[in-house]
Amino acid sequence: SQSTPGVYTYAVTCGGTETGYAILRVGGAKAPTSTTLQVPSAPVALGNSLTLTAGSVTSQYLGALTGTVTFSSGGIILGSAKLTNGAVKLTVKVANVAPGTYPVTATYSGDANYQVSSATQSVQVLGFATAVTLKVNPDTVTQGQSVTFSATVARTAGGTPPGGTVSFEWAGTYFANEPLIHGAASILIPNIGGITPGPETAGALYNGDGTDQSSYGNLYALILCATTTSVQAAVSRSSQTVTLTATVVPTYPNSAYLPHGSVTFTSGNLNLGTVNFTNQVAVLKFSYADLPAGTYPIVATYSQGTVYGGSSGTTSVVLP
Repeated sequence: SQSTPGVYTYAVTCGGTETGYAILRVGGAKAPTSTTLQVPSAPVALGNSLTLTAGSVTSQYLGALTGTVTFSSGGIILGSAKLTNGAVKLTVKVANVAPGTYPVTATYSGDANYQVSSATQSVQVLGFATAVTLKVNPDTVTQGQSVTFSATVARTAGGTPPGGTVSFEWAGTYFANEPLIHGAASILIPNIGGITPGPETAGALYNGDGTDQSSYGNLYALILCATTTSVQAAVSRSSQTVTLTATVVPTYPNSAYLPHGSVTFTSGNLNLGTVNFTNQVAVLKFSYADLPAGTYPIVATYSQGTVYGGSSGTTSVVLP
């Protein structure tokens, strides 16, 4: 018989074959246990929840395991829960720590029959996840026009707006970093001449800081082909007619687009007519027989379309 305190397992054999076993507990000894701990393999961001799962088992059965499992990190108690069927789960919010890698320990308390045991795993903590909202004003821009970018950066888990800087992207070029003030930053880009017309990516890159992750937001702004309109007037006294000739051309020589559409001719409140143009030229002829003599300002207006920016040209005619 055993006199030293401990838990002993005896095998019962019959004819050389094991037919059963018995466990002898001497001196109130407790059976050893083994604890396992599972933590997410992916990093967890500040402000988010972390689920910890632990279980305790034994190879020497003295009855169902009872007791609690306590989770801790660096001596700080994260929480505890009672074992149910040998397992326990705890969800905690990750806060009040700096980004980094932290050990998490699950400690089984033991009970009247079983010994204490523990397990440790590492958890990687990232800064707060963030999201960028970008606005462009105007969102339909003609080549050569100024445009304002405004970005708002917020933590996806809520709370205090992050600090740091935002880099704004336009047509593949990043501009100087702008500081966030109360989670917002903006920049005026004074001239976008020469950018190819069509949809263009506008972006805002939040560069992150010591406690916040970087993030990026973008949208598409429509770039219209800038145009220049010029107009000439010719007066025929013999036929009492005026011939107006308007020419619409791309402002930037590198543009592969040729404007099309129509030009409207006006003089003050007088609408002289609208003419479609071909090969960038629109011609309007009208009679001035009923008009008083004098000097008339002429405006030729090419209206903004889905691809082309509007423009206008002026001249004047002297009617006898």
